[in-house]
Formats: sequence, C-alpha cells, structure tokens
Amino acid sequence: MKNLLLLIGLFFTSSFFAQDDEQIHALKVSYFTSELNLSSTEAERFWPVYNRNTEKYNQLKDGVWSSIKERLDRIDELNDKESDQLLEDYTNYHNQRLSYRLEFIDELKTVISSKKIMKLKKAEYNFNKKLLKQYRSKKED
Repeated sequence: MKNLLLLIGLFFTSSFFAQDDEQIHALKVSYFTSELNLSSTEAERFWPVYNRNTEKYNQLKDGVWSSIKERLDRIDELNDKESDQLLEDYTNYHNQRLSYRLEFIDELKTVISSKKIMKLKKAEYNFNKKLLKQYRSKKED
C-alpha cells in the first residue's frame, strides 16, 4: 500500500503528467484498484465494465459534446432557432449521459457492492482533482 501511495505521489509531483494517456490509465487502474480494495476476481470483472463504459462516454463526448461546445463558443452569433436547437441538443446530451451512467451503475451492481460503487465515485473525483491540480501547477511553471 505504501508503495502504491508513493507511486501515486510521484505521479502527481513529477513530470509523469506530461506522459501519454496509457501511463495515466495505468495509474488510474492502480489507484482505483487500491481505493476500492478490489480482489483479483473483482478487478478481473470490474475493469472490462469500467473501460467499456468509459469508451461509450468518451464517444458521446467526442461526437455530441464537441458540436455543442463549438456552438457555445459562438453563442452570440446564433439566432433564436439555432439557440433553440443548441438547447435541445444540450438537454439530449445530458439525458444520454445520465442514461449511460445509470446503465453503468446497473452493470457495476453485478460486479461490485453498492459501497464499492460509491467508493469508485469518490476515487474518480479525487483522481481527477489531483490531475487537475497537477495540470494547473504545471501550467504556472
């Protein structure tokens, strides 16, 4: 456990942040597995579910959200009809995200306990918070 915390500490205080997504993913796997205290059997079942849902969410974000963000960036130029469409697309996007999240939770319930699902939420929040903090400190340097 101490080695894992040291590795995570090194990640957040070193130049690892500038490395590619694979290294961040590896640290995330290690961090979540530790934080959720996943057994090897749970981890074997958990990670395919987590990765599949992450991919679904990323596809939605890359496809739909990028279009919404583009229009948000030029919101002052949109007419009423375009703004109505943007609002509808935005609402649909958030409804789809919620639908994906609820499906993900239902699938997770077959793999890990409710407590571990909530620990996952906390671990995701903490991991992302640390990434953002590291990113901000790198930007200031």
